[in-house]
Amino acid sequence: MKIDMDRPKKTIAEAIEEKQLPGTAWKPTKELYKKIGINQKRFGLILKGKIRPYADEITTIAEYFKLDKSQLF
Repeated sequence: MKIDMDRPKKTIAEAIEEKQLPGTAWKPTKELYKKIGINQKRFGLILKGKIRPYADEITTIAEYFKLDKSQLF
């Protein structure tokens, strides 16, 4: 089995989902995009794992959602 070293340990979506209460749904809002400084399209692509976030974006997202950013590298 080949491991893709370019892929984060977890996608940001997986890490956010783990923080949610069971049975609850989370949806990004305009307020979120404004607070983290990432536009809707880019954030969506990051969540889906289609593009890799920059280091400063990982830091901002990890701080906002209270995630361990080392899990996202």
